[in-house]
Amino acid sequence: MAFEEYYPVIVMFGFGVALTLIFWLLSILFSPKVKKEVTSDLGTYTSYECGEIPIGEAQTRFNFQYYTFALVFVIFEVLIAFLYAWAPIAKYQENNNSTYSILMLFGFLLTGFTYLWKKKHLRWM
Repeated sequence: MAFEEYYPVIVMFGFGVALTLIFWLLSILFSPKVKKEVTSDLGTYTSYECGEIPIGEAQTRFNFQYYTFALVFVIFEVLIAFLYAWAPIAKYQENNNSTYSILMLFGFLLTGFTYLWKKKHLRWM
């Protein structure tokens, strides 16, 4: 096994680690040094809202259904990206193997979508 093939990968990994360490050290050197004092001021422990007194809590819970919709959206966006890459290639191929593979991809996605539909995860509120 020739390690010459992996030299670019090793160099890029080393470059990434070195750059990360350099930026970390620079942030330590040039960051403002402020001593944190414990005060009884309410403004110290609240979130900043442009000088206004905050209303309610800073951390709120989101409905899990939003995440399901976001994941379905991302999955279909990735499918569209695959279709844009697949269409020019499939146009000039003599056999229809790529057509079968894209139909299988649609089948898998349709199966997952049907599962979400049957479990009523796609019902809005």
